[in-house]
Amino acid sequence: MSGETMRHPASLAVVAINRTSSANIGGSHIQGAAIFSVVKCRDWGARFSLEARSFDETHSRAHIIDGIVLRLPRKAMVLSLAPPRPEKAASDAAGSSSKRPPDDMALIERLRSDIKTVYLPCSRRELVHVCAAYDIGASSKRTRVPPGSRTAFDAQALWLYFLWTRCRPKERHWLASGWEAWRALERAREMAR
Repeated sequence: MSGETMRHPASLAVVAINRTSSANIGGSHIQGAAIFSVVKCRDWGARFSLEARSFDETHSRAHIIDGIVLRLPRKAMVLSLAPPRPEKAASDAAGSSSKRPPDDMALIERLRSDIKTVYLPCSRRELVHVCAAYDIGASSKRTRVPPGSRTAFDAQALWLYFLWTRCRPKERHWLASGWEAWRALERAREMAR
């Protein structure tokens, strides 16, 4: 990556999708999905929101993708993990005689022409490091994490990765501070339930 930084978009959403472990997208199924949104506001800094769900085999891929598409902010930049490298995808498909179906983000892009998708080359290990640095999911370390929760952790970690690797320093600090305050309020709401 070059040393260039950018302004954080006015409207940004991170889409995280967790699938069953299968080399073939058509043969696996979506276990969980999350959308983490950040909308910058002139009067009060930024507004954060997070939606995460777990799914079972009764939920079709089309139904899940349609739900994601409906929840994305208008004209948003949408962040997602970079798809597997072409050589990995080719080796995964080598055992299959059928054409590989489009990935989830490609389907989302087809249904929402107003969004701009940015794929981040962030590894699972890097996401784990970001989660550890920001204590994301710390309370769930000793218990099994539902796929919806894992995608919620991944979505926030991917945004933080974007914030610290792509955005201007001045914005990094106030947006990260705003997120920390939002997160503290969300935790307090959870504890009050």
